[in-house]
Amino acid sequence: MASWFYSSAPAHIHVQLSTKGEEPVIEEWTTSEDAGDVFTRLEAATAAEQPVTGRARARLKIWAEGALPSNTATALKPLVLLLNRQSGVAAAIASLKCEDHSLALCVGAALPLMPCLHTLNLTGVGLAALPAELCRGAAPTLRKLVVRQNRLTALPPEVGHLSLLALLDASHNQLTALPSELSQCEALAHLWLEDNGIGRLLPSAFARLSSLRSLLVAFNPLDSLPQLVPLSR
Repeated sequence: MASWFYSSAPAHIHVQLSTKGEEPVIEEWTTSEDAGDVFTRLEAATAAEQPVTGRARARLKIWAEGALPSNTATALKPLVLLLNRQSGVAAAIASLKCEDHSLALCVGAALPLMPCLHTLNLTGVGLAALPAELCRGAAPTLRKLVVRQNRLTALPPEVGHLSLLALLDASHNQLTALPSELSQCEALAHLWLEDNGIGRLLPSAFARLSSLRSLLVAFNPLDSLPQLVPLSR
């Protein structure tokens, strides 16, 4: 989890790679360790778990303990090396859950290396803004984006790049509006926006959402709902 106090001790980065029915691969390293040495350890651990590779069913979870350095991206370098050099492992990852604020801000660089990623979960990591890089990096394959229980006041226009997105859960944030680019997510079937500060839903954000089946907007200061595209059945 994110650390909110200063410490001179190196932070610990944890990764867990798991597939249903198999023992998970769990590794950790400190930010003071050599990235090449950590990569070698990760490579050996994932090679021993052959059932994880070769199919896009693996779940990857990352989190940190301790104060991360200002250049947080270096903390994930061993993981990026693994995804770059072990295409079987990279292609096996179907979902990613990040449980640390600082790591969530820089994990976007790793997303293009996971060609079968369909779920990204950033629940409750304290994000005040969703990095545009996350949307761009996950655009080719992402189907589920969960950013609930953060401090988001807006969604970036780049969310429109997620052409395959079927579920967007942005509930329990501080959103006041939706970007018109959301209408480019034509595969969107479930849009969950409960407990935000949205006072008005612009029809332009829904103009092309013909696949929409559920729209949850309870606990928003909405005076009325505009005429939207009828929800699909």
